[in-house]
Amino acid sequence: LNIPDYFDVVKTPMDLGTVAKKVNDGTYGWDKVHEFEDDVRLVFDNCASYNPPGSDAATMGKMVEEEFNKKWIELGFVFKDASRALPKGPRLDVAGATRET
Repeated sequence: LNIPDYFDVVKTPMDLGTVAKKVNDGTYGWDKVHEFEDDVRLVFDNCASYNPPGSDAATMGKMVEEEFNKKWIELGFVFKDASRALPKGPRLDVAGATRET
């Protein structure tokens, strides 16, 4: 990718390809769902750390993170970080019924 300074800025690399591999090989089980969340959030954090604010990469990274947050809640998961703002809108309860938040 021709980004020789990447590892000077990003000390703990993670990418969505690695996350997908870990999903496919069963590394994340239901009892490790927050490890999955941690790895995905690390991708977003690294994107924000490396790419200048307002750049295409930073903007797209933020958009994907916002979509991840929405889907996380829609699927009924809770954020590991309780201080994270929850998106408004429909939410599934354990039985799969939709309710407003």
